[in-house]
Amino acid sequence: MDDLRPTILALCISMPLAAIIAVALRVRARHVQKLKLERDDYTIFIALVLAIALAVDLAIGCQLGRFGAPLTYKHNGDPDPGSWFNIWGKASHQIHNTIFASQLLWYPCIGLTRISVLLFYSRVFKKRFDRIVTWMTIIIAVWMISFDAASFYAWAFRPYGENCTSDFILHVTGASCDILINVIVLAIPIRAVSKLPTFKTYRIAIIGTFLVGLLVVTGAVVGLVFAVGLLLEEDIIYYASIPLYLDIIEACVGIQKMQGSGGNHPACLVSITSDPTSQDFRNVGSSLARW
Repeated sequence: MDDLRPTILALCISMPLAAIIAVALRVRARHVQKLKLERDDYTIFIALVLAIALAVDLAIGCQLGRFGAPLTYKHNGDPDPGSWFNIWGKASHQIHNTIFASQLLWYPCIGLTRISVLLFYSRVFKKRFDRIVTWMTIIIAVWMISFDAASFYAWAFRPYGENCTSDFILHVTGASCDILINVIVLAIPIRAVSKLPTFKTYRIAIIGTFLVGLLVVTGAVVGLVFAVGLLLEEDIIYYASIPLYLDIIEACVGIQKMQGSGGNHPACLVSITSDPTSQDFRNVGSSLARW
């Protein structure tokens, strides 16, 4: 098996960097259009900080915890004792620290990204989605806090394994809920957006935004499949690195999905202004009124 550490380290650098650039372009687009930062902007800033921390955690885990480093085997197919000891002996403490930190960071990072999307819907579409946005925000907040607290309880205060909480079941359940939340959040404005009377290039940009959203959902599904597959793997730390770096990709791509290009025809929905005098807003309002 190939050593995944160089690939993981490259992702831990490139994905947060791309997210930082996207958020910077978002702020610049707001400045150029003379628009103040809104609640969805501030929420995505916090999610970005958490995504960076998530990447740093996995990078440290690769260096000190040997995430992504495969076991070596003897000619008869048995694991080499020295390789086994390097991971489960020398690096065991760092392995647990990396997984613990990643779980505590991942839930609020993903949750705040989804809440930012909902706040954006509320800002742009105004009263049309207020009820569903409110309830979805509450559901995501409950999911985020409950799974984060459960992760903390499963690892903290006592040696790992003494608490009744199953870390594996917790992760699979949390990831499954994340996929469902992703699909619902992505589907909320589809019918309204499809009725926007706007330019063809603008429609293509909007469709592109939803396609990126589908990419996030796909990445989450792949990560869940790999997480379930860990039950069948002997070299569990090697394969555990795959859902961990997919978590980083999901977090960073989710942040980038909400960014705008800063021009008059934005690449993503976020550059639509909530200014009631703007043409974009009038188009949205008239479409929703007919809907």
